Amino acid sequence: MLVLFIPFIAFSENFTAIYTVGQVYMKEGGSWLELYPGDEISNNAVLKLEKGAQAEFSDDQVTILVLKEGTYNFESLLKQAKEVKQAGAIPLIQNKLKSLARSAVSGPSAVGGVRAAEASDPGKDVTWFTEDAAQYLEDGKELLGAGKFSEAVEMFEYGLDAAVTKSEEDEVRFYLAYTISQTGNYLSSLNQLNQIKLSPADYYYTDLYLLKGSLFLESSAFSEASDFLSTYVTGSSSGSPDTYQSILLMEGIAQLQQGNLVQAKQKLTKAFELATTSEAGAQAKYYLDHALSAN
Repeated sequence: MLVLFIPFIAFSENFTAIYTVGQVYMKEGGSWLELYPGDEISNNAVLKLEKGAQAEFSDDQVTILVLKEGTYNFESLLKQAKEVKQAGAIPLIQNKLKSLARSAVSGPSAVGGVRAAEASDPGKDVTWFTEDAAQYLEDGKELLGAGKFSEAVEMFEYGLDAAVTKSEEDEVRFYLAYTISQTGNYLSSLNQLNQIKLSPADYYYTDLYLLKGSLFLESSAFSEASDFLSTYVTGSSSGSPDTYQSILLMEGIAQLQQGNLVQAKQKLTKAFELATTSEAGAQAKYYLDHALSAN
């Protein structure tokens, strides 16, 4: 029997605005004050974002993204973030993504033109690389595997500059986005991911869904998480029952945090039934037994 451990996490009384785009305001003493990176925000603050604005807030343990126009009670956003963080689903997803760094050096090589594994399969689309972009990609993967994130970011950025085709650019950008996420800059990572034209045939298709979904979920961007995760195409060559279970789990949590109980129960039940004894299955069961039953 798999026992689910729920950690206790203490949150700070003040968060800092890490990143703002457009006009972002905090209400203080009856007045709206514009927020800039580096400004502190109290837990009971009220936020307002104008059209097109985005904001990222963080303390030492949690990041909160606000990505849409509107007025928000920061305390409510923090409560949702605390519920998700303490349930422990995020580390489970992140552990799956860590294989990107562990397998970076041994992954498929693009140096010199085309991946040998893909070229040997006549039924598979082949991605051609210019040598410079391919070399930057491989060098970046080595740095990523060694945990040298700032150096890897720089190398992947060189790779973007050297990329000739859109597919080449997208693959480099995916690794850039993942590496940026490891530095804690979630909004920048998401902005990179949003520029990728993704296909179910891409070998990183499922990894991108895991990464982007987990960034949305950990940052309390629940509407964005459910909208995105619902578009996942099952049966892709990069997928498996294990990763699909994780995607269903994330989608169920996102629906639950929005108060969509019927949809949440459907997704969580399906996730649990895929593998009842797995870690993701235990997480789904926890939400079914505790969070949903309390509503």
